[in-house]
Amino acid sequence: MTYVSLDPEGLQKVIDGLSSYVSKARDHRESVKNTNHRNSSPADLASSLEIIAGSAAALEDKVKELQARLDSAKAANESGITPMGADGTISYVIPDGLKDTAENARANNNVEIANQARADAETLKKYDSGGYPHGDEKEVEAFIERMKAKQSDPVYANVILSNVDPKTLRGIAARFSGDPDAAGAPVGLTPEQATKISNTLPHILATASNTWSTEKAKNYGLQLTEDMDITGQVGLDKLFSASRDVDIDEDGQNESVGLDYNDSMLVTVAREIEAMGEKGRLSKRYDESGHRYSAIVHAMTGNVDASTEWLTVYHKDNNEMVDNKATAERIKNLMKEGTVASSDESQWTDDWMLISAQNAASSSVNDPLKGAGKAAIVSGILNTAGSGKTIQLSDNARNAASISLSAYPLAIQRCAPSDDPQVKTMDTANNGWSKDMPIQPLFDNRALTNITGQIGKNNLAITRLAGSQEIFNKNQDALEITDDGYNNICTNYRTQSSVRGFIAGAIARQAEIDGADADKRVATWTNAGALAASAVPLPGVSQTAGQFVKFGAEFAMNWGRSMAVDGAKEGITNGAANEESDVKMKNEKIRAAGENINVQNAGLSLLRRGVFSQETLKKVYDEAQGGAVDKVLTPEGKLQEGIDLQKLQEGIDLQNGINENSNEKQPDSISAEQAAQREQVRQVIERAPKEGALENFNTNIGNAYSKAYDTARELEK
Repeated sequence: MTYVSLDPEGLQKVIDGLSSYVSKARDHRESVKNTNHRNSSPADLASSLEIIAGSAAALEDKVKELQARLDSAKAANESGITPMGADGTISYVIPDGLKDTAENARANNNVEIANQARADAETLKKYDSGGYPHGDEKEVEAFIERMKAKQSDPVYANVILSNVDPKTLRGIAARFSGDPDAAGAPVGLTPEQATKISNTLPHILATASNTWSTEKAKNYGLQLTEDMDITGQVGLDKLFSASRDVDIDEDGQNESVGLDYNDSMLVTVAREIEAMGEKGRLSKRYDESGHRYSAIVHAMTGNVDASTEWLTVYHKDNNEMVDNKATAERIKNLMKEGTVASSDESQWTDDWMLISAQNAASSSVNDPLKGAGKAAIVSGILNTAGSGKTIQLSDNARNAASISLSAYPLAIQRCAPSDDPQVKTMDTANNGWSKDMPIQPLFDNRALTNITGQIGKNNLAITRLAGSQEIFNKNQDALEITDDGYNNICTNYRTQSSVRGFIAGAIARQAEIDGADADKRVATWTNAGALAASAVPLPGVSQTAGQFVKFGAEFAMNWGRSMAVDGAKEGITNGAANEESDVKMKNEKIRAAGENINVQNAGLSLLRRGVFSQETLKKVYDEAQGGAVDKVLTPEGKLQEGIDLQKLQEGIDLQNGINENSNEKQPDSISAEQAAQREQVRQVIERAPKEGALENFNTNIGNAYSKAYDTARELEK
């Protein structure tokens, strides 16, 4: 690639001088020709006049070649192909193997699209200044369609911004948006036309900014936030509030997030807005939605690295160590700029929850500092959002919260239930098999109760969370070193039971707040978890947060699809709880049913692991005289022929119930025979001779579930 540099001002002077010379030569030629003609042509000037005309034409061609090279250099510079030199020179490029001709210069430096963009930039400024072409609707509509069609073209976008300075762009975005706080609405354009034009500007800014160097992006961000007034604030809101659809967790459903901007520009704008302090409060009407932060926070939802950089606080004496408490406190203060989690229609809350989801889903042990900044951000956001006695979230926020928690199943085990943590994150370096997982966020009991209770209102969200949690449990069980007394495995089962009980209690609590059917809501969580624990093969999941999120999404789209779409068909008590008018009695039935299912599933896991020998199981059969265990065991201590431990652990029958509108298999209720077999499994475990960690297994597992259930369920409302 050959770069041809030139001085644009100097070359323009040469072009102007030569053009003037050509014009004068032609004028003088005509003057001589006319004078000779008026005097009866005393001299034969034909050949001389022809030479002058030819020379002028040849010189004009040279001028055009120079102009083509200047246009090419301007186009290359304005569109971002080539930078401006320190001495002010600009350049165009000639690909290897091609000659430096005007034609090749124009063809390889975006001249045509740059010329169009430059003209459109002038038209945009003309419309802003009131130069609307009255009566020419077609011209306006063509201009709008052209900008819309080219808004994602980096060449077009860069040339537009090269010819419309940042403050002017900010002002046009405000005035064309129709916002009542922006003075000087465009004269002549209809509100619809102005809005359409305004809607292209965020995309143009995003497109162009992603081609910039860090230095250029930072400088642009500084210029964009200079001398802010109310119109400037409205303009920034417009430029950073546009959205795009992205599937964060690959569950087949898109989340609405901010456009993809240059991270350096975005962080610079955010910091400048923050630095304005109280002077940034230019309009009271922004208070509920986060006022001056509302648009930049929305933009951060689509730019996870920028959000991490903006929000993370490092220790003053060590800029390579995240201050998790300061980060969480900073986030809390920022979120409190608006009203958080008090309505199911809050863009402000939705955006913060999406920032949490993006940071969680992208966290990795390979991140700088093992994802410590992202963990602190997730902790700060979810603890703040969940801090009220009760909270309200939109479905979008519930889905985002589910993504966040699905990324950190180890964190949920640590926090559900436990005393409120004194720190905001947990290092996994000394945690045995989980040492290679990223840093984990920690959550207060109230926050985790409120957030998981809200997740329980959305079938997809709770199914994703169940899938993530149970595949984590499988990895945990598979990777733990089992000693002779099964201490590690039994500890895992108790911890996992606590999580199941805690989230079930949180869901039941939220259902009572909403006046909803707690029985069915808890059943969706329980059934989805049972499916994930038994029906899904153990994948080779690397211990990264994003992998657990993706597995949860995969489970919700496949094995757990029916739960994700429709939820449980029946309550966990098969309707028995709804027969109770007393709230306490109804809750006790729901808790007892959940505890029983959890104990049964834990027992099934022990049988599937082969914990008990055939000789031990024969003794169980003999002591029970068959009656209490004969649907599970033979007199020889073997499993009954045809018994399917996996299906029993699922707790639902995947073979029955075909949806009329789908070829997919839908889960149906467990059969009476399967229910009896599950209960006998509990009896087998209860009667098996045990010692060490396995002693009182059913009681310990049941107590872990019920205690955690009550912790969440009885939290003050």
